[in-house]
Amino acid sequence: MNNNGLIKTIEKCEIDINKVKSISEKFCFTPNEFISKFISYVDKSDFIAKERRILGYSEVLNCDEDISEDLVNQKCIPFIDCYDGEFIVYVIDEDKWGLYSVYDNLIYDERNNLEDLL
Repeated sequence: MNNNGLIKTIEKCEIDINKVKSISEKFCFTPNEFISKFISYVDKSDFIAKERRILGYSEVLNCDEDISEDLVNQKCIPFIDCYDGEFIVYVIDEDKWGLYSVYDNLIYDERNNLEDLL
């Protein structure tokens, strides 16, 4: 799936209220429509590029156990595994997308649009 195709697919996704509620409660925020649709889409676990995989819902929900406990503290929702300990995350407080490094425990390369990081 190409980047543009992914965005269009997410935008067409039906919102799963139960999934959105669980994630929004965990991260203490109210997601916008696109983030709600992405949360609803994450069960697909699609490979969107050679080294890009959309995380499954349980991986997102349990990211503090499976990836890094600091993600919840930093209010960053991981959506895409970029391998080598890096994830594309949604930075809630800044309403931006960024790359998160598990090894360095930091967010870098923040962008306004998800497409810019894909």
